Amino acid sequence: MRNETEVRLAKAVLELSAASPPAWNSFMAALAQYLDDVTEACISAPLQDLPERQGRAREIRDVFKALATGRELAAQIAEKERKDGPRSKS
Repeated sequence: MRNETEVRLAKAVLELSAASPPAWNSFMAALAQYLDDVTEACISAPLQDLPERQGRAREIRDVFKALATGRELAAQIAEKERKDGPRSKS
């Protein structure tokens, strides 16, 4: 089961990407480039900076992954809600 934050993020991604597909695609391309830049900075970091750079790379990777898979997750949630009814908040 997904946590409430994941569900809200997925639904927001679906809404935003549907509102302006070109803007969404441009945003995701820019974010992908930023992920590449942060990853490269991690790879070339001096040893003393490595933990901080790794943390930053992991964080942006996780954000990118959540945004990139948000539409698919929102579709899965919608299908489950269609079959089972809306999620209850516990």
